[in-house]
Amino acid sequence: SQVNILLALTNIGPGDGGTVIIPSSHKSNIVHPEFKANKILFESDLIEYNQKKIATGKDFNKYSGQLKSDSYISLNESLAKDLIKDFIVDNWTVISVEQKPQKSNPLPPFITSTLQQDGVRKLRMSSKRVMIIAQKLYEAGLITYMRTDSTTLSKEAIEASRDCILNLYGANYLPKKFRTYKNKVKNAQEAHEAIRPTGNTFKLPKDLKNQLSDDEWKLYDLIWKRTIASQMKSAELLKTVLKLSNGSSTFESRGQIVQFPGYYKVYTNDSDEKNSANKDKILPNLKINDSVNPISFDEIKSETKATPRFTEASLIKELENLGIGRPSTYASIMDTIQQRGYVRRVKGTMIPTFIAYAVVQFLENYFKDLVNLEFTANLENTLDSISRSEKESIEFLNQFYFGYNSQSGLNNLLDQEFNKETSKTILKFTENSNLKTYIKVGRYGVYIEQGDKKATLHTDTIPADLKIKEINEILERKDKNPKSMGNIEGEEIYLKVGRFGPYIQAGKKMKSLLPGMKVEDVTNDIALSIISLPAELGKHPKTGELVYKDIGRYGPYVKSGKTNGKVPNNYNLLNITLEDAIGFLNSKGKGPIVIKTLGVDENKNNIEIKDGRFGPYITNGKINATIKKGTDLETISLKEAIEVINEKAKKSPKKNRFKKR
Repeated sequence: SQVNILLALTNIGPGDGGTVIIPSSHKSNIVHPEFKANKILFESDLIEYNQKKIATGKDFNKYSGQLKSDSYISLNESLAKDLIKDFIVDNWTVISVEQKPQKSNPLPPFITSTLQQDGVRKLRMSSKRVMIIAQKLYEAGLITYMRTDSTTLSKEAIEASRDCILNLYGANYLPKKFRTYKNKVKNAQEAHEAIRPTGNTFKLPKDLKNQLSDDEWKLYDLIWKRTIASQMKSAELLKTVLKLSNGSSTFESRGQIVQFPGYYKVYTNDSDEKNSANKDKILPNLKINDSVNPISFDEIKSETKATPRFTEASLIKELENLGIGRPSTYASIMDTIQQRGYVRRVKGTMIPTFIAYAVVQFLENYFKDLVNLEFTANLENTLDSISRSEKESIEFLNQFYFGYNSQSGLNNLLDQEFNKETSKTILKFTENSNLKTYIKVGRYGVYIEQGDKKATLHTDTIPADLKIKEINEILERKDKNPKSMGNIEGEEIYLKVGRFGPYIQAGKKMKSLLPGMKVEDVTNDIALSIISLPAELGKHPKTGELVYKDIGRYGPYVKSGKTNGKVPNNYNLLNITLEDAIGFLNSKGKGPIVIKTLGVDENKNNIEIKDGRFGPYITNGKINATIKKGTDLETISLKEAIEVINEKAKKSPKKNRFKKR
């Protein structure tokens, strides 16, 4: 399953010895207007200019970034600005009105995959976090079992849902017959019903607000809403499309009028409540030849991407549609591909790394029959048939390992010869250069190779964004001799940038920069101080042993004899004193270090800032409140600290809030 996810993410074919075509993008401009009619402001999209359609993302070649046809036009910055000057003074008239009644039916209650998808989209949690919180709710007896393929609700659940709808929203929102849903999941195992609140009377989210943590309450609220909505009437909408023209250009406005909200009263299908269907664009009631007033026109720069990246939610949905994996495996798969460095999660999107490209390419070249979507889906079917005693497990394992008919068994595949050089090559560039340029993976990571030149490639580099120009710049920097920042004991001191970031080097000795320090912050004196580590601070007053400060693999620390002490991130290692170091050493094994004492609150509790395992936090001895990243610890006042603690206290769950089952 992990390999098939990587196949989808990287979209690599085995073909041309490691050559991969990276989709391109196209930058353009958008004229973003606002019109007014019948006291209603509404937005619109430019769709035509001088009898040519305005190009959208699908009208560009995803590899070259060029327009597919001459019948389309892409707005550049100059043309967009000229049009705006004319548009604001032109007369605009309605030339077309289209209205179409439409119903929106509610979605079925949650199964494992859809719960994870909505948890990712609506609550901004990871799929792993969703399952952890769901497990807590299940153990507390608040929801039914959270690993299920079934969209079926029990009779008890249906009656509880209909009672809620009748009592909270009225008979007008309650359909005459209860709703049933057909399961669309391949290989579904329906041992449990859908995920829903427990009992024959559902507990209202508002009644649990003070009993659950923030995340627990949000997930329960989501499950409650989805369950109730699944048994409500459909929403009745009036889809509306308006077209406006000044004679040479055409704008189009799309929106919908909610005539009857139905299940929208409880739950919307959109990922963001602010953009949900019942809060969509409200359009004025206009007829053909009606005039509208132009209010403003803005120019917006747009970059059309070839293909949107997967998120955890869309990736889980794709696995579900293909019949790969089980509900219990989705969260662990998402977590594993990130932990192993195959994928980086950036602003919710899943970005494959060069390592993922290398792994997929190797497996496709030498284990093609085993790493395709059909094999994985068919394997699920085979395992199901074994569980039903329709197929012998020993026979299947023999065929899988030793092979049969034209199929090579795993044993034969493992014994084949592998071309190491081909397997190392991830990408090949031939553009704008007489020399072939390769991206390869080696023992120490990913690197660039161009003729005799080699340079390490940073692990955070996004494969799709890497261009030959950037590669050449990296190689040029590699060729240049690093600037000397002084010398120590006859060795030149250099500031270099390697695979894991910048560092100081003198001869064979290397030291990382201090936490938060940037390349531009490093002066000759700082470089000398860092490379001189470990540095002696003096003798320990109790033991008489020397105390040293140093920076190691896990950051700055102090040491005396066999005792080490962590240096908090808000302390500059180069400036700490013997007294500071002794304090860090004494706190070893005694819990978090007190960074700063702010004072006492009205209950005479000491308000302190401490440095814990996961960073600095504020505490009154009973409640700990995390400090947001980037906050200046020196500027936090006692009043602000108390407010943060009080805010955390409101969200904290009460102890022993759940009865033992």
